[in-house]
Amino acid sequence: MATTLRFLWVVAIFLLVAFAATLRFCRLDERPLHADEATHALILSRTLGPEGYRFNPTHFHGPTKTFFTAPIVRWAGQTSFETFQKWTLRLMPAMAGTLTVLVIFPFVLRLGRLGVYVAALFVTVSPLLAYYSRMWIHETLLGLFAISALAVLARIEQRDWWWTLAAGVLCGLMFASKATAVISFMAWTGAALFTWGWPRKDTVYRLIGVAVVAASVAAWLYTDGGRYPGAVVDVVRSFGVYQNDPGHNKPVAYYLQLMLWPKYRGGFWWAETAVGLLAIVGAVRGWTTGQAGRWGRFLTWATLAHWAAYAMIAYKTPWLMVVPWLHTILLAGYGAAWRWPLGLPVALVVAGHLAVQTGRACFRYASDDRNPYAYSPTSPDVEELSVLLSKIAEAAPVMREAPIAVVGREYWPLPWYLRQFPRVGYWPKMADAVAELPVVLAMPAEAEAVAAGLHGEYFQFWRGLRHEVPVTVFIRQDCWQRYLARHEP
Repeated sequence: MATTLRFLWVVAIFLLVAFAATLRFCRLDERPLHADEATHALILSRTLGPEGYRFNPTHFHGPTKTFFTAPIVRWAGQTSFETFQKWTLRLMPAMAGTLTVLVIFPFVLRLGRLGVYVAALFVTVSPLLAYYSRMWIHETLLGLFAISALAVLARIEQRDWWWTLAAGVLCGLMFASKATAVISFMAWTGAALFTWGWPRKDTVYRLIGVAVVAASVAAWLYTDGGRYPGAVVDVVRSFGVYQNDPGHNKPVAYYLQLMLWPKYRGGFWWAETAVGLLAIVGAVRGWTTGQAGRWGRFLTWATLAHWAAYAMIAYKTPWLMVVPWLHTILLAGYGAAWRWPLGLPVALVVAGHLAVQTGRACFRYASDDRNPYAYSPTSPDVEELSVLLSKIAEAAPVMREAPIAVVGREYWPLPWYLRQFPRVGYWPKMADAVAELPVVLAMPAEAEAVAAGLHGEYFQFWRGLRHEVPVTVFIRQDCWQRYLARHEP
């Protein structure tokens, strides 16, 4: 009987991980590339060159995303900005998101079998976590390393030093993903002190060992294996010199509204509210079950600390919720397992509702502003524009002889979609050098100046670049007429 139950448990885990992989890997290349993905693709191409990785303390975060993607694109034979493909860049977060589901299961000793399976199920079907497992960003890796590190740290008191080494490596990978990993370190430390008090001397020694290993791993990655030792200083400096775009500043309650407040968009309700309610149940369980509830109390403190810290930071984007939401889900799993005859059916209903939202978020509305997780999405128009410009260039080869001009700022991800052209120039303002070029793409703030400054006749039309950010396209009439002669019946 015990053997049969273990077999069924393994099968259940396999089926859940397979479902998670399906949600994360299926149709990875359909959604247009986000501006952040495109800019980091350029960084990756430079990293693959002789210069290697160079940390920028004012932008772009840590190196793990680049380092873990590099072998994938090399395997695919894509070693430059011009040859990268969306699906190869996104393979890494899809793998990380799937592995995150798997590393939930080591918490079985803390949450119980039902609690850990419910938590893994919620991680699988969470619209937030599934959506950002399909986008080439740092947070998915950070979430994987954070949950893995927490699972190992939960056993840090064991006398085997391999646990200390593993915890140190994972914490180092966290910090090498994003410096905001310090929020998790502080949240875990505070939660542990509130729950268990000051640790024993041997545990303190182990935690010091974790810190030493973590610092070594992070330093090795930030310095590109020791090639640029000054990066260690730059990492410290980054806490004071990192430049945030004020356009991403949001009110304190932004994440509460994003994750917990129901929203009616596109004819559907979007919310992960029920997970938050089960997390509250988990917190109540932790505070009402005496010594047996200490792990629940720890998760409660850690979850609240993460939410509070990210709420107080003015710079906010939906993907920054990945790590706090993973903690919330662990606490929700703990709550669902408290009264399992009631918790199990409730959890299944919640998971079903989340799965429906995930299908919409990841596929049907992946680049639609009605999707609350699609933050400043790239318009499908820009992919159509790329194809159109290629067809015009076939009819009018002069387009490949003269530069394509992009006038204005905040034009990403246009460089990704203009990769097929050998010469592309970028001007912040309208200039005389642009006045007679065959193709000019103008950002909204410069569209009028470009229209007034062009010499000769141009065909003008508009295409969406990002949500509410149109790009004005000017095609010189001789090129446009050649295109029409070839493609019109």
